[in-house]
Amino acid sequence: MTKTIGLTDHILLSDASPPWVVQLRCGNLRARALREFLESQWSQVLTLLPGHRLVQLYADRIKAVS
Repeated sequence: MTKTIGLTDHILLSDASPPWVVQLRCGNLRARALREFLESQWSQVLTLLPGHRLVQLYADRIKAVS
């Protein structure tokens, strides 16, 4: 990656089959709160991953990017 291209752009512009990426955009959380947050959202994340290059997990929503 470079200073001019971010992670999201790098994943979306790559011709190679990328790994599944889950980007956490939920802010700073203590370990317990993060674990609880991930446990509550993880089944939906797993459903979205096969059809999307990137899944962004926000505190109030999940964004799947093809």
